[in-house]
Parts: sequence; structure tokens; C-alpha cells
Amino acid sequence: DPATIESEGIYCQINVGQDRVRALASHVVAYHFCQADNNSTCLVPDFIHSLAAQLCQSPQLAAYRELLLNESSLQNVLSVRECIADPERAMKMGILEPLSTLKRTNKIFTKSSIILVDGLCEAEYHRPDHGDTISSFLGRMTEYFPSWLKVIATVRTKMIEYCKGLPY
Repeated sequence: DPATIESEGIYCQINVGQDRVRALASHVVAYHFCQADNNSTCLVPDFIHSLAAQLCQSPQLAAYRELLLNESSLQNVLSVRECIADPERAMKMGILEPLSTLKRTNKIFTKSSIILVDGLCEAEYHRPDHGDTISSFLGRMTEYFPSWLKVIATVRTKMIEYCKGLPY
């Protein structure tokens, strides 16, 4: 029977794989690409500012967008100037704490959400004289992330040593 052959063949496996990828993709709320040839993508303040903008665009986090639009104090905390002056404060007070509060008050309904960070090792080419790289910053911030918000990061195999401080 051709239908049986097709349902058990490679096309069925491809469809199952595509369905799994779609299901995983539906949890992505933000992404960031570190590019060695674009130094601003490799700096912590720009990462935080970009991350907040990405989170605001996520349909799953519409409540975060509304909060940010209505709270000028949050907008100030996430300004580029404040992200440069105190990146830890900007990340905690501008992103992580508001997301935790919104989830706790049932304004965010997703069971799990994913932030993708591609090329963490690329940011190492722009290691600052003082302060964190994106990798070391994420390592320090991990304990403040709500349990439902996960980070998936990529690193070149040859450069994995740059990310050993991450608990992922």
C-alpha cells in the first residue's frame, strides 16, 4: 500500500522533524546574533537594549510590551545610556524583574520561553578592557532569570573555552 510506505518513509520523518522545529520556534521570544565584524552586536549594553526590543515584539510577551510602553521609568532603565552605565541594573530591573512579575500575576501565559544567542564566541573578539563580555554577563545573570525563561546559545566548538563560565 503506497499510503503505508509514505507514512513510514522519509517524508513522514521530515514532517515530524518540521513539526518539532515549529513547536520549539513557537517558544522563541528573542534572538541576538553576535557578529565579529559588527562590534556593537558584541557589547553588553547593546545586547541588553536589543534584547528588550526583541522581547517587546514577541506576541507571547504582549504584557511586557504594554508595561514598557506605560512605564517611563522602565524605558529610562533600558535606555542605551543606562545600559552602558549599569548593565546589571538594566537587565534585572528592565527585563528580568518585570517579566517575573508579569508571569507571577498571570499576565504572561507561556509555560516556557527561549532567548537565542548565536555566536557568543564572536563577542570575544571585542572583549572590553573593563567589564563583561556577553558570555560572562549571561553567566552572572543566570541566577536572576525566571525558571521559565531559557537561554540557548551557540559557540564554535574550537572556542568553547570562552564560555566555560556559563552554567548551561
